[in-house]
Amino acid sequence: MADKVEPRRVRMIPHPDPNKASLGQKIKGLIVDFETTREDWNIYQLEDGTRVRIRIHPTQFNKALDPQTEEVMYKNGQPVYGVETGFEIIFEPTEAFTKP
Repeated sequence: MADKVEPRRVRMIPHPDPNKASLGQKIKGLIVDFETTREDWNIYQLEDGTRVRIRIHPTQFNKALDPQTEEVMYKNGQPVYGVETGFEIIFEPTEAFTKP
């Protein structure tokens, strides 16, 4: 008995060519599953003493598919990936700048 083959999960993504993407052109992208193995914060100190922490959260990764062949696109020998993200920002002002 043959193993059941999962269908490819594809969606429309912005074209990897910035000029074509700026015109709103899209291509198919193969959704790539992932698991988070580490997330770090970028931390900034503002001149008024406020500390700002920023962390990016990828929500989806895609491999671009060639519009003619629907095979994975490559540039310089590497697959072309796209990523969708969200981010979290936390402001930590000093006590001098907080209101009671």
